Amino acid sequence: MHVQWLQALEEHFEIIWATMWQDRAPTVLAARLGIGSQWPYIDFTAHHEDGLGYRTGDGVGAYKFPGVRAAAGDRPFVWIDDDLDEEIWAWAHERDAGGIPTLLVQPFPAHGWVVEEYEAIRAFGASLTPHS
Repeated sequence: MHVQWLQALEEHFEIIWATMWQDRAPTVLAARLGIGSQWPYIDFTAHHEDGLGYRTGDGVGAYKFPGVRAAAGDRPFVWIDDDLDEEIWAWAHERDAGGIPTLLVQPFPAHGWVVEEYEAIRAFGASLTPHS
């Protein structure tokens, strides 16, 4: 089901891999999913002097944050991640309050991304699309 959701969202959003798989996401993950081989990825290592680019576990969202923030720039933005800390939530709130639509979706790791979260992203995207 997630592949179909991503395919639907791909029609309205630029999707960027923001995973610690980094350069392997467009090949390894995309091959398994059947989607995403053309999506760019964020090189998180480039945003850190320690060079530790393949991290897992608690706190990886904070490690990703500089790269994700750079990728978002000043445009409307959705970030789906199960590891978002208070600093990330504050950044999103500040952006949104400043007129840059920003949506964070934090799936519960035990069950992953659910239909209500997908629908929230679709509604967010629809709110950005000019109505004719």
